Amino acid sequence: MTASPPVRTADPGLSAELCLASGRLLAGSAVALDLLERLQGWAQASDLARLLADAPRAQEALDTARKNQVWRHTASLHLPEGTRWYRLELHAGPTDTGRLVGVDIHDVIEAGLEVQRQLREAQHQARGQTEMASHLAHEMRTPLAGMISLTELVMGSEITDRQRKLLGLALQSGRGLLELLNHSLDLAKLEAGGVQLESAPFTLHECLKEALGPLLPQAHAKGLKLAARIQPGVPHHLLGDALRLRQIIVNLVGNALKFTAKGEVRVDIQRADWHSESPGGEGCTELRLCLAVTDTGPGMSPEQQQALFKPYQQADASIARRFGGTGLGLSIAQRLVCLMGGQIEVESTQGVGSCFRFEFDAQRLPEPLNTAA
Repeated sequence: MTASPPVRTADPGLSAELCLASGRLLAGSAVALDLLERLQGWAQASDLARLLADAPRAQEALDTARKNQVWRHTASLHLPEGTRWYRLELHAGPTDTGRLVGVDIHDVIEAGLEVQRQLREAQHQARGQTEMASHLAHEMRTPLAGMISLTELVMGSEITDRQRKLLGLALQSGRGLLELLNHSLDLAKLEAGGVQLESAPFTLHECLKEALGPLLPQAHAKGLKLAARIQPGVPHHLLGDALRLRQIIVNLVGNALKFTAKGEVRVDIQRADWHSESPGGEGCTELRLCLAVTDTGPGMSPEQQQALFKPYQQADASIARRFGGTGLGLSIAQRLVCLMGGQIEVESTQGVGSCFRFEFDAQRLPEPLNTAA
């Protein structure tokens, strides 16, 4: 026996009534039946399975409705003019019937897909621009480093005071440009996800020494004290990325030295997990350390602190004019700290100074045996 066609109802919306036992369509609104008549294969689509072109999905809908639960699904219906998206809901009705209602969400879906396409295109263009900028910076860095070295050699020869002053200005500009190129390369790598942390044995004392040694002349030239202290209980032999830790220290201390006119800049390292040390692999022990860089500089207002870690921005527009720099150092340091499982926090009081503090994960290595007789 051929099933009766669905009855047309007076409902103004997109709705249909069906049998929950068989999934057969019993009745439908004018909007629904007009849509179904345009549906490819509707001549045979007399039940929910054929309507959805998905028998398991239709069975799931019927089972859900029979439990007096609402079934929801986003379906793509194939019409002569193309595929359109609908949001469908099936509600249980009286006497083993269900009410299927739908909303045309095609424009919303298409708008979302277009946004995703534009986002992918923008990301692709951004990656291309980043790669081009990185390549350009790399090509400029080598000849610039050579120019700086030659300038330093000339300054070491017998020249007049005026020549030495002019060469000093050229050397200062060259070093500033080289710093900008190096920071730009680092930032490009970080933004592209090209920086991976290494894991190798190192000593904390040597890491501090290598980071602060090149900064001592800058501190002495300004009459500043540059000090470092590893608090008791902090292991000296660690497993981690000494290169990136050293880079963070250089950026934070270099920033502090730049803005501090008198007093000191101090680095303190202490344990941050006195009660949570856990065993690691191959004789290592997981631990968490806290590193703080404190200065007696001018300090910052809460508003100035908001822009600290944004690339190419500084806390005050007058800072770049007075002290130079691009504002990249702190942004790079923050991103590296995030890779190490932490985040830089700032405490600052105007007229007193600032403290940049962060925690990071490391592994303690067994202390080497003393084999001396």
